[in-house]
Amino acid sequence: MSFYNSAKTFEKKTSEICRLVNYKGFGYIYKTKKQRQMKYTILCMMSIAALNLTSCKETDGLKNDATNEKMRDTLNKLYPSLLEGQVGVEVHDFHDVNILLGDKQLFEKTEEEKAAIVKTISELTYQMYNDNNYLEKGKITFVEVENRMPNDSDPKKEYDMHLQDIIKSHEKK
Repeated sequence: MSFYNSAKTFEKKTSEICRLVNYKGFGYIYKTKKQRQMKYTILCMMSIAALNLTSCKETDGLKNDATNEKMRDTLNKLYPSLLEGQVGVEVHDFHDVNILLGDKQLFEKTEEEKAAIVKTISELTYQMYNDNNYLEKGKITFVEVENRMPNDSDPKKEYDMHLQDIIKSHEKK
């Protein structure tokens, strides 16, 4: 009987800070408020981790290489003067896309026309590269040189693609 009485007094003393939980087949287990909070914290962290794992993109360098070729072909079709010039497409670390357009006709276009070209190419970049990459930055460089790789002394004009804005606009849809 003394064991029973000591168990009853223990239960009365700890009832303010403990909760009695009945696990089927395991009897009664006391859990403190701190233990319950820890349990819920761990469950929340596990669910967030599981969600992050399912939302990761599969990045593949070979897929980017194929997409680079597809982008070159698309740009050559959109702007036929590029057939005589050069088109360079690079993706750095699955985040940044740089496009080089070596064409005298495109280089000499007005700023408004270049802005329209940049907007078109930016949309194309999003459509082609978003599935395989974590797009952050994009840059389009217009150079006058058509038949060789440009160097630092060659005139060039660089434009930002504003990929973050395009990504946000597509997420809203």
